[in-house]
Amino acid sequence: MFKKSIIGIIIVAVCIGGYYTYNRYDTWQQNYNTSTNEKPIGQNSLRERISSMPVSSFDDLLEYADLVVEGEVVSDGVLAYDVFPKVVGTPDDHELNIKDKVAVTLTQFKVSKVLYGELETDLITVYQFGTPETDVGELKIKQGQKLICFLRNGDDDEGNPFNNTYPSVAWEEGFYDITNEKSTRAFSNVNGLCKFDNKPSSALLKEIENVVKRSEKLNRD
Repeated sequence: MFKKSIIGIIIVAVCIGGYYTYNRYDTWQQNYNTSTNEKPIGQNSLRERISSMPVSSFDDLLEYADLVVEGEVVSDGVLAYDVFPKVVGTPDDHELNIKDKVAVTLTQFKVSKVLYGELETDLITVYQFGTPETDVGELKIKQGQKLICFLRNGDDDEGNPFNNTYPSVAWEEGFYDITNEKSTRAFSNVNGLCKFDNKPSSALLKEIENVVKRSEKLNRD
């Protein structure tokens, strides 16, 4: 419960950073240096401040995930506006509870396999911060990509769950491109989450299966 609360606070920080970045940047040129294997990440003014977020392994990803799915992006991203979530334990007029709305991208995702969690329908909406067709906020998923997604249950500022709509557990860290079955590519640039880059997607799926088994065993013990 404590960890879930911490994540909630971090998400609010992410929202605030995404809002100010959205107002400062219309587009962002990616700087991906293939010679040093650096990856572009979403443009966000608060990213450095939340770098201590403990997501550096697949076990960490699963710990904060409510759902892990494999499937394909089946639509272009659509622009929407969402209110900032209220910080738990603070009054409505607290300085952290910004009333302005943040630009978000909503994208349809067709699930072919549920790797962890439960799902009632095979068509879900993926929620990402920032405007469509830019990397403001975070890297956007794109129509036609086949992905593995580590997702969490989302809710609005009143605590009501989103209807079949899921954000990533943490920025790019939740997405893996497996369009090319022989060459996986993590959206993340975190070393511990990129170890299957350029390897077959079957190796990544095997790792996720092992992580799920470890988690289930810990929950039983």
